[in-house]
Amino acid sequence: LLVGSGSGGAAGRLRRRNGGRDGIENGSRRGIGERAQQAQRALLRRAQEGAHGGFECVHVARSESGDLAVEEARFTRCEPGNDSWLIRSESIDIPAGARFGTARNAVLRVHDVPVFYAPYIRFPVTDERLSGFLFPDVGYDADDGVDLALPYYFNLAPNYDATLTPRWIAERGVGAALEFRHLSRWAQTEIGGGYLYDDDQYDGELSRDDFESLDLPGDFEPADRWLVSADHSGRF
Repeated sequence: LLVGSGSGGAAGRLRRRNGGRDGIENGSRRGIGERAQQAQRALLRRAQEGAHGGFECVHVARSESGDLAVEEARFTRCEPGNDSWLIRSESIDIPAGARFGTARNAVLRVHDVPVFYAPYIRFPVTDERLSGFLFPDVGYDADDGVDLALPYYFNLAPNYDATLTPRWIAERGVGAALEFRHLSRWAQTEIGGGYLYDDDQYDGELSRDDFESLDLPGDFEPADRWLVSADHSGRF
């Protein structure tokens, strides 16, 4: 610390804890006692129990009014060292006191392969329930390939809501799922349904692998698939 200068500096990897968050930095110089903060190569981890993933950026700054500006951000919910999927964004802006932040030129990458691009994304930054897109659900396996789902949450009322989830499975096709939830003082109900158009791996009776191994005549014809579910519990 530079006495009387109101600033200090450090080199190497530092761990910072602030407001329930851990931080690792590659070196920084900042003003002490000022609201404006700047850090280089900041890696932030959520320190809440059960929360994984990380947030990394080249530059982050907080203005005197509390607005947060981030440049070249990188976000993932995977365990440290496992970047099965991540989102990169050119910039993120979070105004002070706002319920939403905005990200520009965001790219979703799966195993370092870009699979989705959005020039502009608006996302919630508070715990308040709000309608809007949730974080994408991304998976991969040898049979289905990339599995990408993008849920949209509808905050319909304090005691009921719904989620619509378009889904793309590389080796099967395109589908969607809908879930509705209702809560009262005496009961809880969940109703859901899903639909997959022309499953490329199923013809209504056999999987594609079984069809080909049996050497059956004719062509393999993909079939639509659907499901309906209901779960209700209550008390007298």
